Amino acid sequence: LFGQPWLSPIYWTLFIELVFYILIALLFSAGALRRVAVLSLLSLALVAATALPVQLRIHGIANLPVQYLGMHLSFLFLGLLLRLWLVERAPGARIAALALVVAQVVAVPSVAAFSLARGDNFIMEGLTPVLTAYALAFVIFMAAVRFDRPRSLLLSRIGLISYSMYLFHWPVNITVYRVLPLTGQIGDIATMLICSGLVL
Repeated sequence: LFGQPWLSPIYWTLFIELVFYILIALLFSAGALRRVAVLSLLSLALVAATALPVQLRIHGIANLPVQYLGMHLSFLFLGLLLRLWLVERAPGARIAALALVVAQVVAVPSVAAFSLARGDNFIMEGLTPVLTAYALAFVIFMAAVRFDRPRSLLLSRIGLISYSMYLFHWPVNITVYRVLPLTGQIGDIATMLICSGLVL
């Protein structure tokens, strides 16, 4: 946010989540949490807040600071719009969700070359893997909602703890690696299993 690297590369997601919750609280207090038009405009503005500064820089119009906070937040708001469409059947939510998907699919390629050249890790391995992952995630999500599958208690329980595991794995791994450093050999599997067990 302030042009400085994160203290830990894995905890940036907590910041995104915190900003999202603050925005949700503000929308709720304004009575706009389920107003599709407001959510749609806000989501599209968040995408533009990432894409426009990059385009202005690329074309030499203005040297604005670039951050990806808006794009990350727009993905969280997509989840809210999808809920309003698929669960609550709110009028206009379908168009709003699909418009946001299109905006994201257009915006990500528009910033990809800039991100790769700068090495800022918004686009890490190239545009194709990012767009493929996005498309697969969207299709799998829509299929799961459409067919109401899978229904699995195990997957539900994993879902409840997966983000906590993601946040907690780093300090656990660092601690274990001090005692059992990775060697690149087959024995690393045991080390990884120990780390996984301790995180759980």
